[in-house]
Amino acid sequence: MITQIGLKSVRASEEDLNDIILTDTFRNKVEKQNWAEYTKEGVEYYYLLRDELKIDTLYESHKAKDLYQKMEESFERQLQLYLSNIRGYNEGEKYLELADFYLLMEKCYGSLEVIYDKKDFIDGAKRSYEKKMNYRKFSYFFHRKYLRWFEYFFLEKTTKYGDSFLRWGVTSLAFTLLCAIGFFVFDQIQPDMAFHTIQNGHLYDYFYFSMQNLTSLGAGDFLAKTFLAKMLVTFQVFFGYIMLGMFITLLQKKI
Repeated sequence: MITQIGLKSVRASEEDLNDIILTDTFRNKVEKQNWAEYTKEGVEYYYLLRDELKIDTLYESHKAKDLYQKMEESFERQLQLYLSNIRGYNEGEKYLELADFYLLMEKCYGSLEVIYDKKDFIDGAKRSYEKKMNYRKFSYFFHRKYLRWFEYFFLEKTTKYGDSFLRWGVTSLAFTLLCAIGFFVFDQIQPDMAFHTIQNGHLYDYFYFSMQNLTSLGAGDFLAKTFLAKMLVTFQVFFGYIMLGMFITLLQKKI
């Protein structure tokens, strides 16, 4: 019994010693880079995490999860420091420093996503993918590429970057209901003029018409007549095609 306890203590001390050696090695490597304090700390955890993931296990270890969390917290602290003084990063070295930070975050989380995916650690790959996409979105906004930023913002809100059927369904349903309310309002403003064949219709009639537009069914039993109604139909059909494309992407990713 005493021997077993002694062996466990020796193994524990050896593991601690290895961690110290690795930490010092990575710290020396990181110190050569001109990064801010929390960035360096996060990168140290990143290297330690990569080393931990080299171990051939069937699941993500508690140590790996802990290192990931510490890495994430360090990067988040650094990001908050940058954002608290965002006006000072418009040009010069500060601008380049923040730009490099966004690029570094994208590379770190992107490489972890690949590692997790190869080891079939689904949760880890998903976490890393979302973080990578988030930092890419922030980077586009910082570089004033607002159209690209909006693309990622839209993907995040509608499908969680192509990963959530639930968010896709809620978005589609909410937009359908919103357009149905719009059609109802148009018909109240111009009774019996906004739509053909809808007379004293109930809200579900407008919801039915709205769902037809979103799915591009076009049954033909209801028709938009006024300019505003036609524009809303056009916009909804366009949005419907986008959501259909996202649905196909979700299917491909899940299958």
